[in-house]
Amino acid sequence: MPNPPDAVKYVGQMVLCLKPKGQEDEKDGWNGVKMMFSNPSSFVECLRNYGQRMKYLKSHQVDKVNKMREHNAKEMDKIDSINSSAAALFTWVTSTVNYYEVYKKVEPMQQKVDEMSALKDVLENDLTETNELLDRL
Repeated sequence: MPNPPDAVKYVGQMVLCLKPKGQEDEKDGWNGVKMMFSNPSSFVECLRNYGQRMKYLKSHQVDKVNKMREHNAKEMDKIDSINSSAAALFTWVTSTVNYYEVYKKVEPMQQKVDEMSALKDVLENDLTETNELLDRL
C-alpha cells in the first residue's frame, strides 16, 4: 500500500513504536512500517509472542503510543470502516498497552513472591535440620 489512509498509517506507526521484532526504528515512518510488514508470517509470529517481550517494553514507548491514540482518536473511531487489517492491529495495540499497564503493576509483586518463596525454601530446610537435631537429642 504505497499511500494508505492516514488512520492506517497511524496504526502502523503505533505498532512500530512497540517494536514487535525488537529492532524497529520509529523514525523510519511509513517506510519502517512497510519493512516491518514485509514478511507477514514473521510479523504475525512476533505479535503472537509479544507477551514474552513485555519486560523490554519501555514506558516512553507506551506513552508515545497513548499520545498517538489520543491525538488521532477520531480516525481510530472509524478504523473498522477504513481497513479491517488496521482495525485488528489497532485492537492488538490497545490490548498490548493495557497488558503493559497490568504487567508493570504485577511484575514487582511477582518478584516479591519469588523472593519470599526462596526464603520459605531456606526456612523450611532450616526447620527440617532443627527437627532432625531435636530428634537426635
